[in-house]
Amino acid sequence: MAPASPNAQINTAPPWPAFWVASVAVFLVSMDGTMLSAAFSALRAGFPQATAADLSWVLNACTVTYAATRIPSGGLADKHGRKKMFLAGVALEPATSAAR
Repeated sequence: MAPASPNAQINTAPPWPAFWVASVAVFLVSMDGTMLSAAFSALRAGFPQATAADLSWVLNACTVTYAATRIPSGGLADKHGRKKMFLAGVALEPATSAAR
């Protein structure tokens, strides 16, 4: 690895704003997963004829949908800007959770 050039600028910005923004995003995703797990018993009560294996597909569908949106989201972030797409995702997450 080549040494840094003497003219290279060192980033002296504090890392805390980025840390807090990322923490909020992780919190929203983990809260969504927790709510799904907490709702599982209510789903079982609402659909007594369904087995636990049948109802687990609800949790799996949410997880697969979340995972499947990661790749297109990365492409959109490259095209429209990471900050703009991140803020759109943070705004969209509570709305999609409430819609379920």
